[in-house]
Amino acid sequence: MNKNLFEFLTDGTEILKFDKIFENPVVFGIVVLVAIALVVFLVLQYRKEKDAPKPKRKTDVKVLVTGALCISIAFVLSFIKLLDLPQGGALTLASGLPIILFAYLYGPKHGLAAAFAYSLLQLLQGAYTVGIIQFLLDYPLAFTAFGLAGFYRKNIIPGIIAGYMVRLMCHFVSGVVFFGEYAKELGYAVVPYSFMYNAVFLIPEMILCIIIVLIPQVKRMIGNIRKELAV
Repeated sequence: MNKNLFEFLTDGTEILKFDKIFENPVVFGIVVLVAIALVVFLVLQYRKEKDAPKPKRKTDVKVLVTGALCISIAFVLSFIKLLDLPQGGALTLASGLPIILFAYLYGPKHGLAAAFAYSLLQLLQGAYTVGIIQFLLDYPLAFTAFGLAGFYRKNIIPGIIAGYMVRLMCHFVSGVVFFGEYAKELGYAVVPYSFMYNAVFLIPEMILCIIIVLIPQVKRMIGNIRKELAV
């Protein structure tokens, strides 16, 4: 007898899974991976500007440091799983928001670079691949989508929606093309199954991000940062 689709999607999940964050090996791993994120981001963003004026060099360093910090925060938040699905994917504590915020503040060029660096960290968390196309869809393309928020600099909310919807689309296509056998084995149609499976954690996380940026204190903080950057 088939289970209700939502029951299957949440079957075997763990709610508020914090234990792995505090195990010593994992904590050590986080430190190492955050360091890797910093190095990757520096490599992606560094440009030789010997003739550039000193204020410009200071600005570049600030962007690099801020980007590395946002990548680090996003990576740590990705370990805080409010809902962990049995076949990959998890509702995290708004882990995409730091990358989206960075893209919103500094634009698509810096935002996409930071998001790509973050996608590499997701690989190190534990990647499952069945081919190059699926790999690209579920990791670099899906997580780099957060950098699209840089194209929505008048309002961060459309940037949040764009980032999560493109990520959802990437996982959805991957699910239909490469993991449709799971749906067939359970008696479900492949297309709605793939959409439901990915939407069940990405839509709530997107809503959580929107709620956070609408908190008056957070909204005021973002506005103040925008004024300081004069963007």
